[in-house]
Amino acid sequence: MKIVGHLPLNILGNDELARLYPDWTAEKIFEKTGIRERHVVLEGECASDLAFAAAERLFAGRALQSQHSLWSILMFQSWLSTNGL
Repeated sequence: MKIVGHLPLNILGNDELARLYPDWTAEKIFEKTGIRERHVVLEGECASDLAFAAAERLFAGRALQSQHSLWSILMFQSWLSTNGL
């Protein structure tokens, strides 16, 4: 079994979040979340785009041939829903 993933290339740091939410400092966001930066999708980029890129990586590495793939699991998480921002 092989596990691969693909993260969005766009990175959002706490400094940028602090500019969007003036009541929060970058350090306060880090203290609350333990996260300094996170990968976020671009406008129009969907979870299926990330899943497709991960599948391409899986098949490109010849770990698995596409005709032998029986199933895949798609997982994602929204930082807005877990960090109270």
